[in-house]
Amino acid sequence: MRHLLPVNKTLIVRGPATLSLIDGHASILGAPLEKSPIVIQRGKQLPIESIGQAEIEIALESTAAIVEIEGSSLPRSWKNVVDSLEAMGKRTTMIIGPSGVGKSALCTYLVNELIKRRCNVRVIDADIGQADIGPPTTVASSAPTMPRPTLSHLEPDRIFFVGHNTPSFVQSQVLHGIKHMLKSEQTDVTVINTDGWVRDSEAIHYKTRLISAVKPDILLGIGSRSSLNPILRLTKTDSIIVESSRAVLPRTRSERKQIRKSGYQRFLTNGTLHTFKLDSTKLRLRKSIRHAFSKGNLDCTNVVLGLLNDDGFMDQLGILERMSPSHLIVYSKAIHQPVTIQFGYVKLSRDGSELGFLV
Repeated sequence: MRHLLPVNKTLIVRGPATLSLIDGHASILGAPLEKSPIVIQRGKQLPIESIGQAEIEIALESTAAIVEIEGSSLPRSWKNVVDSLEAMGKRTTMIIGPSGVGKSALCTYLVNELIKRRCNVRVIDADIGQADIGPPTTVASSAPTMPRPTLSHLEPDRIFFVGHNTPSFVQSQVLHGIKHMLKSEQTDVTVINTDGWVRDSEAIHYKTRLISAVKPDILLGIGSRSSLNPILRLTKTDSIIVESSRAVLPRTRSERKQIRKSGYQRFLTNGTLHTFKLDSTKLRLRKSIRHAFSKGNLDCTNVVLGLLNDDGFMDQLGILERMSPSHLIVYSKAIHQPVTIQFGYVKLSRDGSELGFLV
């Protein structure tokens, strides 16, 4: 269907849907809406703001929805933060907040607006469960040069494999991944997006540990101050609190699982079987797995693998098909012999469906 979006209106489109610009000018989180189609998957939604009148082609699936609201869905405080980050020069900012408040949308908007102001920007996606840039189970970074409507449209330039989709199990690995990214290359502004685990005592400890290790110049909190105060009180880092967008969409557990499946699929689709000789590569296994496997009483089939290069970053995501004393057979996209194969926790099918965990 065609939708005419008047001046000073925002159209919020909830997926699954596909949209494209027919005529006029509109933007999504600071990126121009173009004539090439944009797919919005189930569990996600995007705000389309008119810049002048715009005509948009929209294809909605059965559970999709649209709503038109007056004015912008983006809070004034978001625009003020862009001004602050630009004025500070070379700085690192970390976004924190509970699930469902719009951290990824805020991150996308900041990156797009800073690019338009000719800042050299790097974004690090450390939300390992609802990852946008890399697949779930990873920390990934990108240095975009053009505004994009979502973080999932960015090409990762570095991916660090942690192997789990829940940060509580891999706290040190996520921390190490972010620090490894920060060592790799410096930019004018680095924006770090984090997961929504903030409420219980272990989460508070984890986030304060993360902040202490990374030492961001600014903490950018989104959501209610009461949900963030337990973390903010334990750090001396300067902080700014902003409101959620009016376009925030709370997600169900099944929607989050479907988003993870789509995230895996991006890095697994059109894979093939590869044989890697164990005398030519290192295996990185947790002690508990190594001990159980040596006794032959652990089924590692379908476990997710990180196929790593000599810099410790992941070249490809893989799934273990079979393992023998001399070689591994792995399903993945094309890759040369990896330097290291790291075993993860999650078990996957080839289509990205989660099958459980390797304990």
